[in-house]
Amino acid sequence: MGSCILTPEKRKSIIISGRVRLLVVAPPTKYDWRAVTSTQIGKNNEKSSKAVVLRGVHTPLLAAPSGGSAYDARLVDAKPVFCKPRTVPLAVQDDLEKAYDAGIAKGVWKPTTFSSYGTPVVPIRKKALQGQPKAQIRVCGDYSVTVNPQLETHRHPIPKPEDLMRRLGGGHYFSKIDLADAYNQIQLSPASQEKLALSTHRGVLLQQRLPFGITSAPGYFQEVMDQLTHDLPGVAVYIDDCLVSGTDADSYLQNLRRLLQRLEENGLRCRMEKCEFGKPFVEYLGHTLSREGIAKGPKVDAITKMPAPTNIPELRAFLGQIQFYGKFLPNLATVLEPLYNLTRKDSRWKWGAEEQASFQQVKDWLCTDTVLAHFDPSLDIGISCDASDCGIGAVLFHRFPDGSERPIANVSKTLSPAQRRYSQIHKEALAIIFALTKFHQFLYARKFILVTDHKPLLNIFSPHKATPALAANRLARWAVTLSQYDYSIEYRQSSKHGNADALSRLPSGPDTAFDEREGDADMDSVCTVKIISNQIRSTDTGVVARESSKDAVISTVMRHCREGWPPCHAPNESGGLTQCTLLDKYKTPSHVKQDAFSMGRDWSFQQVCNIKCYTSFIKNTLECNE
Repeated sequence: MGSCILTPEKRKSIIISGRVRLLVVAPPTKYDWRAVTSTQIGKNNEKSSKAVVLRGVHTPLLAAPSGGSAYDARLVDAKPVFCKPRTVPLAVQDDLEKAYDAGIAKGVWKPTTFSSYGTPVVPIRKKALQGQPKAQIRVCGDYSVTVNPQLETHRHPIPKPEDLMRRLGGGHYFSKIDLADAYNQIQLSPASQEKLALSTHRGVLLQQRLPFGITSAPGYFQEVMDQLTHDLPGVAVYIDDCLVSGTDADSYLQNLRRLLQRLEENGLRCRMEKCEFGKPFVEYLGHTLSREGIAKGPKVDAITKMPAPTNIPELRAFLGQIQFYGKFLPNLATVLEPLYNLTRKDSRWKWGAEEQASFQQVKDWLCTDTVLAHFDPSLDIGISCDASDCGIGAVLFHRFPDGSERPIANVSKTLSPAQRRYSQIHKEALAIIFALTKFHQFLYARKFILVTDHKPLLNIFSPHKATPALAANRLARWAVTLSQYDYSIEYRQSSKHGNADALSRLPSGPDTAFDEREGDADMDSVCTVKIISNQIRSTDTGVVARESSKDAVISTVMRHCREGWPPCHAPNESGGLTQCTLLDKYKTPSHVKQDAFSMGRDWSFQQVCNIKCYTSFIKNTLECNE
């Protein structure tokens, strides 16, 4: 790497952290500005080429945010709780003392002699940074025993990693900005400082900054960062981790400059040791982002080295980690079915060859170099769906101008006991509905391609044809669901449908929310009664008696009841005739029966009713009153 002479602004001391702004000098791929040290910065020299060094965004002391209000801890039915300080392990006493001194100097805490509230301290050893001989201590309060049960939860949503990474799609350069002591950069209101005070071996410390450990901290800090960065292009923020990207060097530098300026204007400071600049790829939220797409992060290696579980808690832990990378693994739900069967309440632990094969296959998949494409609104998008006997799966993909396809995300689920009794056409249709549910935000209000390997669905779900009159109620209902989307449907042979087919045979597990939405628990014993008319015709006993006398079969039976039955057709004791209407040995005239059954079709409301109850209602309606 070459060298250059920089002319810093005249100050009492050089702020080395200002090197973050040196990225404006040259494209990020040419120089590693993190390697700049104080010894490389020369003194003022008139012959040197003067470089503009913007003001640093990292100072020793925390500054009050200028654009936001202080956090107010609201307690419901507040009852002061004071816990005595906990014994500090000898190995961390010195480091904890230094942390207290540094926090008091920065204005994070303020010593006091009295407080109605006191939360015990939990010292946490942070990960050692590069160049540090020893990891520092983070001071957290165990607020679970004091104010957390009374604290009003901040409801601001935490963004999904998938949504954040989608915002950075198409980026060629990446920078990751880490905020120093993130929560501690937010001020507390005066009324909240005593409520969140710490009970330490040095006495009570009033909390003047937002502390680590309260349940509202993540949501509130995310809201602050969203308000600061919502209008910045190429920027994604997950609590205190900011990611910047750009499609080229100029846009990247412009986006980075805007973010750093916004942070500086609001008094937020960065931790330079954990920042990364001008990278072709970056690790973010457990994934690896690059211009090619989204890949699994390096932490997946720990999963591939896990031994086989020996009990249900260990198995659940493994399945939870696998689910995090489920979008990379096609047909995961079907492969994991033997493992999910072990987690059921009525199952006994038995780790056999089938379970070991499933366990090993998933780990082998994690070792593959699967890269998901970034979502690009300018490209054609589609979903490929398939179903097997035990699971359903779908792939969201981009279709490029040359006809090639690249996956954006994979989803799958195991079928519930009721769904496994579906016919194959219903399973294939369910896979489509499942895909629409999972990928709704990508598909709604835009044209997309629907690919299936089940040819009968082309007519049933065709956007240009009416739903067949003889289609089952479930398929008709799903056809109505599809009608709100703009799509074209394509048939693909099963031999060329491997991506979605593999997902259905290796589903990732059950999806309770989707099953409840579809009402699968009762799907095998209910039917839908459709709205047609507001009028309900009544069929009384007089009509039945009058029409019965005209019916050839019933009139013969009535004559036998009056004059006597033939020996082989004598009625039992419960049979009889009342007011010209048969009881128990009752038979309905054909045209009266049609009118009676049409009542079920003419109800003025749509409801789901039990088949047995529906049949009983029709029967009881037509029976005669004594």
